[in-house]
Amino acid sequence: MNLIKRKSAFPSVFSDDFDSLFQGFFRPVSGSDVAGKKHNMPAVDIDERENSYLLVAELPGFDKDDISVAIHDGQLSIKAEHSEENEEKQSSGNVLKERRFGSYFRSFNFGQSISEQDIMAKYDKGVLELTIPKSPMSEQKAKQIEIR
Repeated sequence: MNLIKRKSAFPSVFSDDFDSLFQGFFRPVSGSDVAGKKHNMPAVDIDERENSYLLVAELPGFDKDDISVAIHDGQLSIKAEHSEENEEKQSSGNVLKERRFGSYFRSFNFGQSISEQDIMAKYDKGVLELTIPKSPMSEQKAKQIEIR
């Protein structure tokens, strides 16, 4: 049996836009670097508070020692790396293998608005929390400039 693809006699102006919206919906967000390692992007929330930012990143399955957080010139980087355990019996009984191995990487530019020396990190049950204090410079209010 052959299926015949039919086009609507009345094509919608938005049909291409609507289709492209869902093209990659079911594919995981991932990429690869030059070394061929898989990079996945962890889900991250950033909340702004009065004197700090709270960054919460989901990193399930990682040990604390697998995670690296670095800051340089206002650029905050979070990296976590898994490596697959290569066992000889690995291929003998696998029926389904969905666990991912590779690395996670996210980078955020806070510029000069934060106090880099006072950042605090906590990791518990797959969730990384960073408390990122604002620098006194960032607390300045916006100033309206008069145009002459």
